[in-house]
Amino acid sequence: MKKPSRPAVPTPATPSAENTPAQKHDTGIEKAVTTDDAVQKATRLQAAPMTSDDQLQVLQLVTEEAALVQRTRSNIAALRQDLDRLRIADMAKASDLNRRMSLLEAKRAVADAEAPPSDGPAATRAAADKARAALEAAAAEPQPAPTPPQSPASRTAKMRQTPPAPPPTWTPHYRILAASPQLAMVQDDAAPAGQPPQSEIEIGTDLRGYGRVRAISQRGTMWVIQAERGIIQ
Repeated sequence: MKKPSRPAVPTPATPSAENTPAQKHDTGIEKAVTTDDAVQKATRLQAAPMTSDDQLQVLQLVTEEAALVQRTRSNIAALRQDLDRLRIADMAKASDLNRRMSLLEAKRAVADAEAPPSDGPAATRAAADKARAALEAAAAEPQPAPTPPQSPASRTAKMRQTPPAPPPTWTPHYRILAASPQLAMVQDDAAPAGQPPQSEIEIGTDLRGYGRVRAISQRGTMWVIQAERGIIQ
């Protein structure tokens, strides 16, 4: 006996992988997520032939990384100075505390030695020896020299007699370490000791010896910084 045929049911078309709503949503999120962090930019770099725009972006990234390294070094140096100051202050406080404790022990030992003896000459000798040892220990501790009080007139006269040292003067000699159209890192090879040799500059920065920076541009394979009173190459 022949079975009746069933009507054909159309099968719903499966959306392709590139047209699924989830993937469209993910693609939209990926396009929407942007960041200006130099470290995250560096992690996405891949070796490939670069166009002129790509080269400018890489130069901008290198300049940002150089500025980031410079700021990190400055912060580390400042933290080291703060730690040194805290260590010196803690040592001074500990020394002063030890000196005060020694003086208290010496005073107590002297008071015990001057008290009427309870156990005869042996107790008196022991108290005297203890007082002598405490006084010797207190005398061995270094004591800071007291600062004599000064009147307002003497302080004013002293300030007039010792004017502040003038800032150092020198003719800067800059060279470009890294540059991009908006940011550059330069180093002053003529900077004296105690002055920061490297500087992070941008459009409008007042650069020593050159005035305000007007433009940072590229000429061939070289970068040029144009300022009010000269050009740095």
